[in-house]
Amino acid sequence: ECITATPLTVGGSCTYTTYTTAGATTSSTTGTPAPRCGSYSGGDVWFSVVVPASGVLILDSQAGVMTDSGMALYSGSCGALTLIECDDDDSGNGTMSYINRGGLTPGATLYIRFWEFGNDNNGTFGICASTFIPCVATNVPYTQNFDSVTQPNLPPCVYVENNNSDANFWK
Repeated sequence: ECITATPLTVGGSCTYTTYTTAGATTSSTTGTPAPRCGSYSGGDVWFSVVVPASGVLILDSQAGVMTDSGMALYSGSCGALTLIECDDDDSGNGTMSYINRGGLTPGATLYIRFWEFGNDNNGTFGICASTFIPCVATNVPYTQNFDSVTQPNLPPCVYVENNNSDANFWK
């Protein structure tokens, strides 16, 4: 049920945590729009997540015993939810669900409904919540002996190259 949703922590990258739909039942439909994807037939579990400062929320899932999922993202409060998005097979992890949504209100609590496609192969699955971390200009210390400088800790989207005549570079 939405009211007992398990909180997910939003990270800078995806770190899957394992959960299960084994024994899950069909949630109350009062004030909750039905998902419009993923052959929803009940047996759902609920998560909550707080939208990060970036306003971007990325939800991804991976197979366990369950190999095909559906996932719906809702705003509002339990009993008065609004469906934002529903996904069936967009994850890079086979036929699992993936939602990448921007323009969300930072600090808002959203709810995630997760189920097994067709409710006929329930079991374990992995889910993660992450956000896009924009690149920020970073100054790299200058040295004449570039090869002896320890590579600074940079975001993965930053590329720093050695402009010396040798082939050494940081990537």
